[in-house]
Amino acid sequence: METQVHWDGRQVVIHTNGRICGSMRALLTSPVFDMVGRDYIRQLKDHDAPLLRLLPAGCDVADPEAQLLDLIRVLAETPLHEAAKVIPSAVVYLNPSMRKSLHEFVEGLYTCWRGSDRYLICRSEVGSRTPEARPYRVFNAKLEQLAQMVRDMYWDMCENITGDHPRVFHRVAAGCQVALIALNKDWTCPEGEYSVLKSIPFIRQAWIDQPLRIETRDGRTSRFQRVNSVPLSGMPTEPHEWLCYPAQVGTTVVFVYFHERFMGMGCALANLFELASDEQIQQGPRAICIFGADPQRLDRPALSPAVYCSDVRNNLLVGVIPREDDFGYFGCLKSMILTLHNASMIESGRLPIHGALRRVVLRSGGSAGVLLVGGSSTGRSAVFDSLDVNGEHWISDTRIVASDMVSLDIDPTGLVRGFGTETGEFVRHDSLHHGHAMVGLDSAIAMGIAGPNSRVVLPVTTLDDVLAGYPVNYILYANNYEDVDESHPIIERFKDAKSALQVFREGAVMSGGMSSSTDIMHTYFANGFGPADCEETFETLVNRAFDAALVGGVFIGQIRTRAGMHGFEDSGPEDAGKALLGILMKQDIR
Repeated sequence: METQVHWDGRQVVIHTNGRICGSMRALLTSPVFDMVGRDYIRQLKDHDAPLLRLLPAGCDVADPEAQLLDLIRVLAETPLHEAAKVIPSAVVYLNPSMRKSLHEFVEGLYTCWRGSDRYLICRSEVGSRTPEARPYRVFNAKLEQLAQMVRDMYWDMCENITGDHPRVFHRVAAGCQVALIALNKDWTCPEGEYSVLKSIPFIRQAWIDQPLRIETRDGRTSRFQRVNSVPLSGMPTEPHEWLCYPAQVGTTVVFVYFHERFMGMGCALANLFELASDEQIQQGPRAICIFGADPQRLDRPALSPAVYCSDVRNNLLVGVIPREDDFGYFGCLKSMILTLHNASMIESGRLPIHGALRRVVLRSGGSAGVLLVGGSSTGRSAVFDSLDVNGEHWISDTRIVASDMVSLDIDPTGLVRGFGTETGEFVRHDSLHHGHAMVGLDSAIAMGIAGPNSRVVLPVTTLDDVLAGYPVNYILYANNYEDVDESHPIIERFKDAKSALQVFREGAVMSGGMSSSTDIMHTYFANGFGPADCEETFETLVNRAFDAALVGGVFIGQIRTRAGMHGFEDSGPEDAGKALLGILMKQDIR
């Protein structure tokens, strides 16, 4: 295929068959350079900017924009005074005022390019395919070379116009921010409406130039309705506008198909889930997620146009999210993927729990799996951060098994084991804590950074730890709404399964910073990702898991973080982390 450029708002998507500009001349004559230049001039015209005086005038000038851009191309290699000798129309730019405006034009052009969200999709492998040649390194090297070429081109243009060079050089991200190798792969695809998915390529490699910032909407619409029939009307109709991120969500493989309009969010999945292997792709998915379905073709149920269902005939779970601004939020995509994962776990006999799981190893040799149940507003991450900081002299290692969703299983010996889902974490900017600051923040992808719901997606753990199946020794409900007193200690162990399940089942949580009990909300088992849609089966799994936990001596209780109470947003989780450390030090967790 020839190189194609799709420009949508501030997003630039470059499709190539594997050829990446390898020289300055190739870059200057590429269609991308021409499109960026004309788009910048369009912006100048929209504001009637003074720099428009740079455009050549006269009845003999057929395309003034092209003539100006041709001069800019020349200035990438030739000083202005030399260019004026061979291009008569360039003499006017030797005037000091015009020279200054020309320099400002180049600065603005460079800013326009870097201000866009820039993606490159390579539809074939680059370099030799032999393992010894390491073709993935060839791809990476070409992208590094491209970024340096853009910087060099900018610096050369400025120096050739001004006759001077900068004293300070900024090595900013100047090439493509994200580059993907996307290839078609054979897999057992169901017939009928599913067959269109066969022609959509799978992402096999992702290259991300940090720091990466993606503009998304501030809201968070994530209500999904479970329906009885497969939403086949949501299947893609224009395969060339779609890509597939084959995600390994814990033990579940989910093929996530996303439309080009949501390119940034689709690429950000690389910081949240591991890419499935070629062998896993060939075996086919357990679930399919369509992110960006044509809203005009979708059947709209009463509750929400975002739906999911179980295709029993094809042994698939299918989720569909429309291509609408209300759903242009990364949390919405993540929620649908977790909902599909949870449905898969429930069908396979595992219990999905909304919470965070850590494996804590003490210097004394003991270790414990600690599961804090509840959503992100309960202060669970801050509790673990407090545990790490205050336990520095007593804890030798902490492993993140799950940052947001856990599935519990019972091994043949009756031991309760916990498995994770994500290798990354999707967290608010203002919730970043010590652990994030120390590890992974330089690899974060920032979203909606100027909005009130600014968040980052950052890698926090490995797939090995996610799938290890560590024993669970503590199951604590993260209670963020009750104060602490003599009758209500920070950590309270439930006397029996009935009292424990009552708290877990109610799923109470207080919105951050609120102080009235009227602000407490309830979600079935604090898990809004599917369990309420299959309550009877879920209850069976809950009773089975909690019975096994109690028989095995697992500490089941609640930890009062007070994270939702005004004035305790920070000190509450801090005190809870200290109390948790005290419990771990006292208990025999060998």
